[in-house]
Amino acid sequence: MTRKIDAAWAALLLGCSSAHDPTPPAPAPDAGAAPPPAACIATGKSCTGNVNGCCNGGICTADVKTPTVATCLSTCLSNDQCESKCCTALNNGTGKVCAPTSAACANSCVKAGELCASATCCSDSVCVVSTVDGTRCAALCAKHADCKSLCCALLKDSTTLVCSPPTFCP
Repeated sequence: MTRKIDAAWAALLLGCSSAHDPTPPAPAPDAGAAPPPAACIATGKSCTGNVNGCCNGGICTADVKTPTVATCLSTCLSNDQCESKCCTALNNGTGKVCAPTSAACANSCVKAGELCASATCCSDSVCVVSTVDGTRCAALCAKHADCKSLCCALLKDSTTLVCSPPTFCP
């Protein structure tokens, strides 16, 4: 023979506070315990007044147009890592962050020597695939003296000259 147990009795057996609340009661707070840590600030939220409060390595960043308003932004290496498809350099040169919108990348370009697999090189350089150092912007040149490496080399199957590692010059 099976017996039916009503909800109130089941709640008592399980140690729950009521038949409508199946969660067990919270333990009494320890009077000497430290308060819980403050929650970090999520990406895209304001960090004005708490520049070290961003979650997961985010950076509290202010736009140069509104320097008194700061927002937590995720760090990135390329546009593909960003929801906005816009990974832009910080003005102080310490890294890159995902811009809130793609508008920040509309007029920006990647400088010579920087990765360009998912970015546009500035007009004085061209994106070059290299087995030596990856896909990077290479500065355009007309003569060896135009380059820090003193090597202005012709791209394979092209008429374009770019600054190259010295191993590409005779």
